[in-house]
Amino acid sequence: NLFWFGRYCERCDDSARLLRIILGRYIDGDDPQALQAAVQLAESLALLPEEGELEERLLAALLGEDWVFSLRANLQRLQWAASQVRGKLSRENWQALVELQREALSLETESPNLGELLEFLNRLVMSLAALSGFALDDMTRDEGWRFLMIGRRIERLQFLSTSLSAVLRGTASGDEVGLEWLLELGNSSITYRSRYLALPQLIPVLDLLLLDAQNPHAVLFQLKLVARALRRLNDEFEVPRERVLAPLIERLAYFDLDKIKN
Repeated sequence: NLFWFGRYCERCDDSARLLRIILGRYIDGDDPQALQAAVQLAESLALLPEEGELEERLLAALLGEDWVFSLRANLQRLQWAASQVRGKLSRENWQALVELQREALSLETESPNLGELLEFLNRLVMSLAALSGFALDDMTRDEGWRFLMIGRRIERLQFLSTSLSAVLRGTASGDEVGLEWLLELGNSSITYRSRYLALPQLIPVLDLLLLDAQNPHAVLFQLKLVARALRRLNDEFEVPRERVLAPLIERLAYFDLDKIKN
C-alpha cells in the first residue's frame, strides 16, 4: 500500500504539472507552438482524451469522471491508498488530501472557470510537495518507507523517460520555449538558470534532466536510487537480485551528448 501511495503521489504531481503547463498556455494563447508540443506530450502519456475540442479534452483530463486517466481519478486512487496507510500519515497530511479531493469535486460545474482550475493546480502541486517533504523528513526509514520511495522513483522514472523521448521525437527539442516548459515539467528551471546563465538549449537541458547524477529530477539520479534500494532489499531479505538496471546506468553515465549534435 505504501508503494502505491508513493506511485500515486508522484503520478498526481506529474499530471498536475503537465496539465498546468497546457492550461496556462491555453489561457494565455500567446504561444500556440509550445501549447501544441505540450498537448502532443500529454497525448503520448494518455493524459488527454483523443477526441473533442482542446478545452473539452482539458476539462476531461482534469475532472472527467469517465476518463480513467483523469487527474480526479488519480486523486481518488491516491485518497484510497492513503486510507490504507493512514496510521503512517500526520493529521495535517491526511486533512490536506481530504481537502484536495473535496475541492476537486467542487470545481466540477456546468461552466468550469479555467482560471480557478489553474489556481487549483497550483495549490495541488504545493500540497503534493508538502506530502513529499513529509515522506522525506518525518517518516521512519523502515521497509514500508523504502517501498514508498521505490514507488515514487519508478513513477518519476517512467514519466521523465517518456516525456524526454516524446520531446526528442517532436518539434519542441529545437524550440527555446518548448525547452523552457520541459524544464518546468522537470522542476529544474531554477537549477538550469543558476548553472548556465543562458537561454535553454537542447544539450544542456538533456544533461540536466537525463544525465545529472545530482539532480533529483534527472533520469540517472532516479535510476541509481532505485538500484540502491533494490540492492538493500536483496541484502536484508534475500529478494532476487535485480540485473537490468546496472547496464542501463552504465550506458547513461557514459553517454556522449555530443553525438546528438551530429
